[in-house]
Amino acid sequence: MKVKTTILLVACALVVLFQGVGAGYAYHTLKEKTGVALKASFRKAFDTMVDEQVNALPYPDGTVTHLIYTPADSIYQQDEELFSFYTSQQTSAILQDVYGRPEMSLDSLRLRLESELRYDGVEGEVIVRKFDARTGQTLQRSAEGSYEHISGLHVSSESAYLHEARGIAVEAQLVQPFYKGYMGRMLGFYVATLLLALAVVISFLARMRRLRREQAAIDEQRREFYFQAKEME
Repeated sequence: MKVKTTILLVACALVVLFQGVGAGYAYHTLKEKTGVALKASFRKAFDTMVDEQVNALPYPDGTVTHLIYTPADSIYQQDEELFSFYTSQQTSAILQDVYGRPEMSLDSLRLRLESELRYDGVEGEVIVRKFDARTGQTLQRSAEGSYEHISGLHVSSESAYLHEARGIAVEAQLVQPFYKGYMGRMLGFYVATLLLALAVVISFLARMRRLRREQAAIDEQRREFYFQAKEME
C-alpha cells in the first residue's frame, strides 16, 4: 500500500511540475508575441497621430510642409516601417518648432493604440508615458492609476521622440493582469486542472485508507476466529 501511495504522489507531483513548465512556456510565448504586437501597433498609432497633426494644418491638400533628410545607406531607407516611424518623430518636432503646434496628446495616442491592439486581438490595460529620455524621469502618464505592482504580464514598447532635441519621448506600457483576459483564462485552466488532480489524489488516498481499515478488521476477525476455533478444539 505504501509503495502504491508513494508512486501516486510522485506521479501527481510530476503532473503538477509539467503543468508548471507548460504554464511558464505559455507565459513567455505570450509575452514575446504581445511585445511584437505592441511594438507594431505603437508605431502605427504614432505615425497615424502625426499624420493627423499634419493634415490639420491650414494648407491645401498636397502642400509640402517640410522635408526630412536621411542618408541613402541608412537603416531607415532599408525598412519602410522603420523609415515611416523615424520621419514621424522628426515631423513631430518640426510641427512644434515651425508651426507652433502643441505636443501630441497622450490620451489620444493611448486611444489610437488601444484601437490598433484590439484590431490585432491583444487585450490589456494601456498606459502611455511621457518621459525625459536623458534622465528617464517620468513627466506625464495617460492614466492616473499605476499598474506597476499588479501581478500579470508587463510589456513595454520602444520609445518615440516627441521632440528629440529636447529629449522628450513617449512609450507605451501594456499590462495584462493574471485575473483578466487571456491570462485569467489560462490561470483558471491551470488552477482547475490542479484542483482536479488533487481531488483525484485525495479521493484515492481516502479509499486506500478505508481499504486498510477494512483489511485490519478482516485480519482481526480472522484472528478471533482462529482463537475461538482453537478453544473449541
